[in-house]
Amino acid sequence: DHGSKKTTGKPIKRARYGQIKNVNNSSVKNEFGVALGPDWSRELNLKGVKSRKKVMIETKVEIVNVYHSIDSIPDNISKKIDKNESWNIYVELTNGKIIGCDMIIVAIGVIPNSDVFVGDNNYMGLQLAADKGIMVDREMRTNLNDIYAAGDVCTVNWPQSPHWFQMRLWTQARQMGFYAAKCIQWHMNLANSDDPNLYFNFEVFTHVTQFFGFRVILLGLYDGQKIDNDNYKILCRVIPRESYTKVILKNGRMKGCILIGDNNLEETFEFLIYNQIDLTRFGDHLLDDHLDVEDFFD
Repeated sequence: DHGSKKTTGKPIKRARYGQIKNVNNSSVKNEFGVALGPDWSRELNLKGVKSRKKVMIETKVEIVNVYHSIDSIPDNISKKIDKNESWNIYVELTNGKIIGCDMIIVAIGVIPNSDVFVGDNNYMGLQLAADKGIMVDREMRTNLNDIYAAGDVCTVNWPQSPHWFQMRLWTQARQMGFYAAKCIQWHMNLANSDDPNLYFNFEVFTHVTQFFGFRVILLGLYDGQKIDNDNYKILCRVIPRESYTKVILKNGRMKGCILIGDNNLEETFEFLIYNQIDLTRFGDHLLDDHLDVEDFFD
């Protein structure tokens, strides 16, 4: 399923992917496409169930094989499976275990696919970074005249803000694409074009997504990226089944945060990260209910 499609009554204009019902269909092609984007889970029920389930964590293992049905599992292995339970797919791990799954989510990151443009000998002469991304300057220009790059295929080659870093995500690719269009419009001296610096949106890292019905927001150095091991503090606040808030502070100033659920703090925290306001006086009470951090806007 690849292409424009209506889901839950709303039109989707981006490329969309789903399960292929008939793999023997001669019309099915192996195609290169874009990343999954934010729509991949729209038709899946990811809200969980009310009953509590035991979570099993398997460490130091890799997937050896993936089986699409219980009948495809070799007999000497299938003896370990409860055949009274039916799963969409099965995985075999290096520790010998077979696990039945509703679905498999694989997080492997993104590698820039610059080979499409440079070929085997880079006949165009595009300047590439060590990760094979096409290098771009602050206005998304490559080293070739009138050639621009944005999104996963590029690698930024400008002095980065202390609270921003490149991560090949759907949201960042969209921001880069929009900004690159403004830069092209400005460089071509088109009518009604604005200075692209007005649209430069790479001062604070931001990413918004949704998992299992919860909104997830990542801001700044949310996982301690770029932060030395000295003089940093992590504050967390958890409201079971409602929200999770984690902030990283260094020398009393907020460097990044993770917000899960509807805590309505993203605008305030982005402001605190961007302006580096000293929060030392709040100590460990920064996330307390009685503290209204929105007062910083006054």
